[in-house]
Amino acid sequence: MPRHLHTLLLGLTLTLIISACSDSGTEPEDNSNGNNGEVSFSAQVQPLLQASCGFANCHGAATQSGFSVASYGSITGSAGHGRLLLPNFADSTNLYLKLLDPPPFGARMPASGPPFLSTSNINLIRDWINQGAKNN
Repeated sequence: MPRHLHTLLLGLTLTLIISACSDSGTEPEDNSNGNNGEVSFSAQVQPLLQASCGFANCHGAATQSGFSVASYGSITGSAGHGRLLLPNFADSTNLYLKLLDPPPFGARMPASGPPFLSTSNINLIRDWINQGAKNN
């Protein structure tokens, strides 16, 4: 192989290796609120649930579905598919599971979607549940 072709191939190979190892420039979304990553029900979770789920008689105060996001007490209760919230166990909590694609049963929520909740917002709800689903 001619020397200039060998040098060219070596240069291309090094360029590919270096570019593959470089930072893509995207940072993971930070859902923390300055409280050491603790998610706040009143400041973060409840407004999100009320805006996404508590409209059009879906899960608001005057709900026909059996589940309301109007208050912490209504979220921690139960509905047609059992307990909606199991503090510390998001992977066993219907409130979280129904946001995933695909959900374990029925339609993905919110029923008005798409658009559905962003991955960041779903992770926020998951983190709140896994942190004990505190009424904070």
